[in-house]
Amino acid sequence: MKCIFVDSNIILNVWRREINPTTGENYSLGSKRILKEINRGTTTGYLLSTTAMEIIHGVRVESEVSRSQAPAFAIKQAEARIAEIGLKIAVPDSVVMSYAYELLVKIHVDPFDAVLISAAVKEKAEAVISRDKKLKKKAMPLISVLTPEEFFSN
Repeated sequence: MKCIFVDSNIILNVWRREINPTTGENYSLGSKRILKEINRGTTTGYLLSTTAMEIIHGVRVESEVSRSQAPAFAIKQAEARIAEIGLKIAVPDSVVMSYAYELLVKIHVDPFDAVLISAAVKEKAEAVISRDKKLKKKAMPLISVLTPEEFFSN
């Protein structure tokens, strides 16, 4: 079974029904397909606890800014939606965090991406699924970073 790590932007593509403003490509379609594969059990998908924190933080801030719903309610909804996907939650250990620090310094990625790459490499994942072009370029020698569409075309 394929093992992948999912970046926050894939989940947010679906939740926000995101469309590429330049090309008109519906990002949510490919992202939804990858999450369905995970939910069906045909692909093992991991979500780092730090990635979940990144998503929850964004939901809380968005809720506070828009005032559309109470932040605590928005967070509970987001947690429930994450649980429904069927992702395995991976908690970075000291080995992952130590390697993440090395990556932060050596390849100049942001801290969340450093932890994501480190955990995926440690678990010998097939790929990280993300739409982050900078992450893809910087992680290239260490692990494949694929969009959902690239993952399905392989």
